[in-house]
Amino acid sequence: MTLVAAFFIMTPRKHDCNGLDNHSMKLKLFFTGAFALAVLVVSYLVFSKPNYPITFSNMDKVGHTVSFLGLAFLAYFAFKPKWYWMCSVLTAYAILIELIQSQIPYRSASVADVVADILGIVLFYLFLFVFKKYQAARLFSKASPSFGSNVTKKKR
Repeated sequence: MTLVAAFFIMTPRKHDCNGLDNHSMKLKLFFTGAFALAVLVVSYLVFSKPNYPITFSNMDKVGHTVSFLGLAFLAYFAFKPKWYWMCSVLTAYAILIELIQSQIPYRSASVADVVADILGIVLFYLFLFVFKKYQAARLFSKASPSFGSNVTKKKR
């Protein structure tokens, strides 16, 4: 239920798509479909009976972090939501997962899993921040020529 409501909150309305070219619309559709598929895969993995070997300690927490980093990435490019909406919706999904897992006999709920999920969201925004700063620095360095390179010598 929460995820369905979140989908409608974050889904672009008709007026949001005005001005987007065909390529941008295709990318938006691709990321929306990828996000929906990722939610299905994550939901299946967290609710099914685990049948994979534990290869290192805290593998579960790493899985939660990476999953939510990926969900945040896909949601960002699919819906371009405000940061607080995306954080709220994905955190609600993380809590919902743990509430449902607490009712499944072969699963257990854990606050540490929710923390790992939130860490994945925070890591996404940290990577996005660094990427945007890098892009801005790169554009700035291309826009402003180095000292003396634009000076033309006058012929006498």
